[in-house]
Amino acid sequence: MTSIKPSPHFGQGPRVALRHLHRRDYAEIAALTRESAELHRPWLGVQEPTVEAFERRLERFGRPAHEGFVICLREGGAIVGGVNVNDILRGSRQCGTLGFTAYAATTGRGYLTEGLGLVIRYAFGPLDHERWALVSGNVRPTVPEGGAAGRR
Repeated sequence: MTSIKPSPHFGQGPRVALRHLHRRDYAEIAALTRESAELHRPWLGVQEPTVEAFERRLERFGRPAHEGFVICLREGGAIVGGVNVNDILRGSRQCGTLGFTAYAATTGRGYLTEGLGLVIRYAFGPLDHERWALVSGNVRPTVPEGGAAGRR
C-alpha cells in the first residue's frame, strides 16, 4: 500500500470530522470490520475484509456517481464510522442514496449521528443536491368543501 498525504476534512463537528475514504485506511477499517462482524451480520453477512474488496470500493468511489467518507474522531483521527453516497444523479433530478456503517467499539456514543449530519450538510451544499417532495398530507383539495355541486 502506498502512503497518501492526509486529505482535508469536509466538515467538523464537536467530536468528529469527515473526510474521503483513502487507500491508507484499509488496515484500520479491516480491523474494525473484523471486530464488528456480529454487529454487521444482519445487514452485511460475515465477509473477510480483503484488500481486493477494499480496492473495488475505492474504484467505485472514484466514479462521479459515488462518494465514500470516513467519520474520524477530531482528537487522534481514529475512524469511528463510514458513510457512502451512492447512485448520485446530477442535473435536474439530483439525488443519491445514503448508506452508513458503525463499528462495535464506538457504538452508542453518537459519533455516527454527528458524522451523518456532516455528510448531509455536504450533500446538500457542495454536492448541490436538493430534493423537493410533495406528500399526500400536504395536498389541498382543488374543489371547495361540498364539491362542485355545492356551487351555483
